[in-house]
Amino acid sequence: MSALDFALLLMPLSAALAGFILWITSRDEVLGDGALVVRFTLLASLATLLAWSAGRSEAVQLRINPALRAQRALESQPVYAAFQQHLPGELPALQEALLERTRNGDALEEAFHHIRPMLARVAVERLGFADHAARLAWGRQEAATLRALAGVDPAACYATIASQPVDERTLDSAFSSGMETQFQQAVVAVLASGDHGTRNGLAPGDQVVEIGAMQDEYRVIQEGLVSRLGADVVAAISTKTFPAEPRLPAGQLCEARIAQLEAILERPRDMAATLVDAVLR
Repeated sequence: MSALDFALLLMPLSAALAGFILWITSRDEVLGDGALVVRFTLLASLATLLAWSAGRSEAVQLRINPALRAQRALESQPVYAAFQQHLPGELPALQEALLERTRNGDALEEAFHHIRPMLARVAVERLGFADHAARLAWGRQEAATLRALAGVDPAACYATIASQPVDERTLDSAFSSGMETQFQQAVVAVLASGDHGTRNGLAPGDQVVEIGAMQDEYRVIQEGLVSRLGADVVAAISTKTFPAEPRLPAGQLCEARIAQLEAILERPRDMAATLVDAVLR
């Protein structure tokens, strides 16, 4: 509803208010018909103008305009706001994905929950530009995600590792509201710090880890995993491309990736952040 529509809707009330004010202010006067009409018209016009002005205010528009209310709710959603501010080029794709979900009957937060794989893909693409704190947040949420999925459906856990679609019902049953919040906070951190990183380079306090040192530490982690889980299992997760169907039991591969991430996150901050980027991106 526009401000003009709001004013027209209130026009009977404006006329009644104008008549009441006219009666209060002129009851002791004797006025001709012409003077009464002029005063009434002026008062009614003023009341209508005030109604129109009130209808243009943000507070009133949020009450009378459902589309504006929905837009403001969307803009206040942290992930959407992060896309708007830090990754506007991806905003149309996000809007289209959300529109498709809401057409299917999802509420706003349900829609964000169901487009989680898309959000993860975008965040991983930006991980190389993110600061170390954001990378560690992403590594922690990834480990938590895999643990939750492994407890519900190991095949879904493997699909997440392999960047494949996961059934919506599995997503719904695997993640608590707290985990969804952790995931969205990690997405926002990666997008915000990634934007900063592309503009300003290394964040204050972050230290560059030499490639040789990172490779040595990765080798130590892998050797520890081999002794616990076997060389075939560790080799299967030590790749950037995964087959559609796992060659080993999905549960074993999921356990191995979780163990790998946990070992990485136990390393010193700069080393852990560098390894998270190397393994997950």
